[in-house]
Amino acid sequence: MHPAHWGRGCSQSLRQEHFLLTPKLKLFQKTSYLATLLYWIVINIKNLLFALFFMHGRANHHAAEPFYVKIPAVICSAEGEFEGMTSYVSETNLEVLLDKSIDIPPDKPLRVVVRSNGYKAELFCVLSNAAQTDQNWKYRFLVDPMDSENKRQYMQIVYDRTHTLSQKLAPSSSVFDDLNVSLVNHTRRKAQRGIQAPT
Repeated sequence: MHPAHWGRGCSQSLRQEHFLLTPKLKLFQKTSYLATLLYWIVINIKNLLFALFFMHGRANHHAAEPFYVKIPAVICSAEGEFEGMTSYVSETNLEVLLDKSIDIPPDKPLRVVVRSNGYKAELFCVLSNAAQTDQNWKYRFLVDPMDSENKRQYMQIVYDRTHTLSQKLAPSSSVFDDLNVSLVNHTRRKAQRGIQAPT
């Protein structure tokens, strides 16, 4: 929800309830409610600002978060069905590894079926890249679920796993250390792009 809409809704609610003018509440109660409300606003604003600050300092190379996992996948093309394993999945992309090369037209959608942890999704995929590695062939696809149920299943396959963010912090790490690292990295990236950072 947009902050302006949220603030307008709060003010309208307060006016409708006559929160500040009602004789049912004593001054101490009104002060306590306002202090509690102000406390939560300050806490949430702080968390939001920290999230925006750290995300601004993070280099984002993908439109959606990729997960480098191996999931059974079946490519259904005009030549037949070919079983392989994914090397990574995301909301918008899927990469499948096969033991042999197959002919896939780059502009023709085909069906790819993926299964994981009891979920199954049938996807419309368009080939975006194909390359040979030392041991196999990898095919990267743009993903478009067939319908809402397959989209729901595919989102479960993508995100029903351990996230890719850090799970352990150094014992000596603090908020100020994180701020310092983020500022240094942000300033370094600006300098590399030839933009002078503010002093």
